[in-house]
Amino acid sequence: MKHTKYIVIAAMGMLLVGCIDNEPAPIHILPPDTVVVVSTTVSPIQQDTLQLAKKSGCLACHGVKKKIVGPSWTDVAIRYHNKTDAKSLLITKIKKGGRGNWGETTGNAAMPPYSPRVSDENIEILVDFILNL
Repeated sequence: MKHTKYIVIAAMGMLLVGCIDNEPAPIHILPPDTVVVVSTTVSPIQQDTLQLAKKSGCLACHGVKKKIVGPSWTDVAIRYHNKTDAKSLLITKIKKGGRGNWGETTGNAAMPPYSPRVSDENIEILVDFILNL
């Protein structure tokens, strides 16, 4: 009976990894002064955020490391890395939707507005997650 708990935990981990994408992230050249932290584990907070993203419909169009319809969240984090107003820009884009910012990646597909369907608090949680990738 003790081992059942470990099997369930392992199965949940495999499901979560499947949600994150199994393909390698594209290679991006960053400025020399950029600090990159790489982690192979997913924290409970990250797991909760990925569940929120799935429930909110985000993962239907965005992968963490892979483009689906919209750009990967890793690509979004890289594009907005040095912008001081990145958080407010992304919050506005998610709330209101948009088109044309990722035309070369998405074929100019529109992102629908997610406010008020997703609360302002949850949008901020998702943006923080994206920017910290």
